[in-house]
Amino acid sequence: MRWSRSNLVFAVFVAAVLVESVPASAWTVTESFETGWGGWSVGADVPPVPWHIVRSTIRAYQGFWSLEYYLSGAQDWGTIWVQKAIPATPGTTVQVHIDFWLYSRAKASAGQWAVVAYASNVPPVRGTDFTYVGDTDLGTGWFNYHLDKSVSTGGSSSIYVAFGYSVRWEVIRTDYFDYVTVTRTP
Repeated sequence: MRWSRSNLVFAVFVAAVLVESVPASAWTVTESFETGWGGWSVGADVPPVPWHIVRSTIRAYQGFWSLEYYLSGAQDWGTIWVQKAIPATPGTTVQVHIDFWLYSRAKASAGQWAVVAYASNVPPVRGTDFTYVGDTDLGTGWFNYHLDKSVSTGGSSSIYVAFGYSVRWEVIRTDYFDYVTVTRTP
């Protein structure tokens, strides 16, 4: 079939109108840290104590790599996290769902720390910016944590998401986080 110039112009016009009138669908990204950081960056609000977040092959939920979180709770406070900016339409309110896994060595009530997550139109700065989503040490194995939050984008074209944990006991912890999925629904 041969298209005439006027038919081709009309088809392009119709396609453009349809694309503009179709509501945006959900946007999703999943990262298992197999080939790098996947756009995630490290953040912290801690006193002067040893801490780090690095990629590790010691333990993984999916694949071979995960993120190793290490933090000394010696001063009884501090939060460490990874964060990522995801695209959003300015002037809208979106639903954000963050889903991630944390490895637990054993069930314990003493020494548990708060698992936290974050979604907003500005990046996190302090540990108090985060939402509590559960505790560490729920049993032996990988446990799933998630946050569902409605976020007003304001004038921003990005939503910032993050996950990590906060000190609750004066202990030193090394834990593994992996396989995060973020979904934004307009």
